[in-house]
Amino acid sequence: MSVALWIVLLVCVLWIALSEMPAGWDGHLPLPYLIALTPLLWIPTLAIAIAGAVRHDTALAIVAAIACIASLLRKIAYWNNNLTSINTAQMVADNIAKKT
Repeated sequence: MSVALWIVLLVCVLWIALSEMPAGWDGHLPLPYLIALTPLLWIPTLAIAIAGAVRHDTALAIVAAIACIASLLRKIAYWNNNLTSINTAQMVADNIAKKT
């Protein structure tokens, strides 16, 4: 069981890493769908951390907890963004307006 949890955790970590690919590399069909689901990967990593703690596998629990925190921290810029700040599309539009 422990080996299966490690394999699932490795798949989750690799899945989280998919979202760090350079722009344009995600043009192949399944990748955009996989990348779109990365914000939800905190759920299986948290479940693996809990399973590791219940099974007294501290290494698995710690690594899964770190992966869970890393998955959640990827969205911290989105959570900290207030509604009055200029978004990327507005900045692009402003730059285009300055050039013309």
